[in-house]
Amino acid sequence: MGIFKKLFKKNKENNKSWETSVFTENDEELSVIFYVSSSPVGTYTRSKFEDFYVYEWYIEETKEIFYVGKGRGKRYKEIHRNAYEAEKIRNAYKTNYRFVAKKLTEEEAIELESQEMLRILNETKDRLTNRIVPFTAERDNGYGRGFNMPKYEFEKAPVLFVTEIDEHYFGKCERSFDEVEMNNLKYVHIFDNGLWGDVLKVYDGNVGKYYAETEELLRRNATKILKSRYAKSITAWIYIGDEDLQNYEINQKKAIEELGREVPVSMYARWANQPNIFKKMSFRQFCEVNQELHKNEDTLCSSMGALYFRFLRQIKKTYKKEKKQKNCIRIRLA
Repeated sequence: MGIFKKLFKKNKENNKSWETSVFTENDEELSVIFYVSSSPVGTYTRSKFEDFYVYEWYIEETKEIFYVGKGRGKRYKEIHRNAYEAEKIRNAYKTNYRFVAKKLTEEEAIELESQEMLRILNETKDRLTNRIVPFTAERDNGYGRGFNMPKYEFEKAPVLFVTEIDEHYFGKCERSFDEVEMNNLKYVHIFDNGLWGDVLKVYDGNVGKYYAETEELLRRNATKILKSRYAKSITAWIYIGDEDLQNYEINQKKAIEELGREVPVSMYARWANQPNIFKKMSFRQFCEVNQELHKNEDTLCSSMGALYFRFLRQIKKTYKKEKKQKNCIRIRLA
């Protein structure tokens, strides 16, 4: 068992560390180093068998390892229904398997599986499809944004991004959000996937400002916000942040099944996917430009319709007020 003692020995290289300074009550500066280690990622079932092994799947042509696992019996060649991306690669490429080690206890297999993931993520450029990887790995698994995705920019809508896995193994590219048409903002569902990290650059960290601005646009447009993304009357999906293209495609596939059509998607900000000229317009100017882009000249676009009804309400209100005075009704639109 000497090989496993050497293999499983705690190694500071597999720990993450942060160095910082602290001050005592006497203003004496002390340097403090924090070490954070990662526990093995596997699940321990307390099995007493000693015929476990650790295996990895790789692409024969490039020798890239895309999955690491542990098991017994014929686990290494079975279909892994929960390893969806790994199975996609197995179907798209000529792949093979190899054993990292055999005749292990369950505890040894769990430890070695994590150590092999760390080796791949820290020493190679291979993209693993394992959903959970050790915390102390220098790289994450391949489910993050692809390397060629556009950077986040202030007041510029991000994209429906592809992951490293989809970009590298399947050649997928990002997709832009749809151009905003006011007619598509009648009945919307808002996807709130949360905001963190670099995506906050889009809002310059001030999400509340843009949230309020968009809420006002939706209110003026008499938009109804629906709880169900697959409601029959749905006209658009609005995203607060970005989204994985694969999740978007899954949602659209279900929309076709439920509604018989795809649903337009937009970013949760008035300026997103609109020409720059729209950004600093008054609501009236915005309505006039949007009306010019309206496909049917005999009807009003939604925004112009909202302005029109606002105009009628103001006439009615002013008429009641000035009727007794027999004054001329003077209307001023903002």
